[in-house]
Amino acid sequence: TIRSLMCAPLLVDSEFLGLIQLDTRNNTQLFTADDLEVLTAVSAQAALAIKQAQLLVQLRTANTALTHEIAQRQKAEAELQATFHQTGRVLETVPSILIVLDVQNTVIWWNMAAEQTLGMAANDIIGHPLQACATLWEIPALRQSLAIYATKKEKVTLEDFSIQASDGAKRILGLTIHPMSIHGASDHVLLYGTDITQRKQLELQLTQAQKLEAIGQLAAGIAHEIN
Repeated sequence: TIRSLMCAPLLVDSEFLGLIQLDTRNNTQLFTADDLEVLTAVSAQAALAIKQAQLLVQLRTANTALTHEIAQRQKAEAELQATFHQTGRVLETVPSILIVLDVQNTVIWWNMAAEQTLGMAANDIIGHPLQACATLWEIPALRQSLAIYATKKEKVTLEDFSIQASDGAKRILGLTIHPMSIHGASDHVLLYGTDITQRKQLELQLTQAQKLEAIGQLAAGIAHEIN
């Protein structure tokens, strides 16, 4: 039979962590108020030790999770970077002009076709606003189209977009302004330009040939009436 018993709570900042209980069946060694005071002091120290141990476990768990998250993020970034470079190599072979702008109209991509047609190396224009390329920016139609795109955030197409190429020749482009998403951000812009100069020249030649044919038929008809 228990003859004497005393308890002390394990408390840290009013947080209850447990209880320490001591009891005895010895009638000659009953607990006193001094014993309870000692137990209370011991329980306070024990509560702090337990709380620190809990915090240490939580910290280690959080650190392990953070280390895993960082590793996963680094892996994803490496894969994304590899994909970006691979995509870049593919885009460099595209014969059409490909220009990517950020939300501030700063050039972040300028492919080889843009270099050859517009006479500016990628290293000289990337990181700078599109205004730095006078060949494009001095054309009012482009500025107006970019303004329309900025308002509507919809694809804008420019037909018969004429520029003065780096070789001095006049080029006619079919230019389209597309919305573009990069790394989850959908506020980028793709300028896609196709050189349609040869097609336009062929269309003009065809139109001239049709006119000549019509004139020839008309002349033949007149000659037949005269005869």
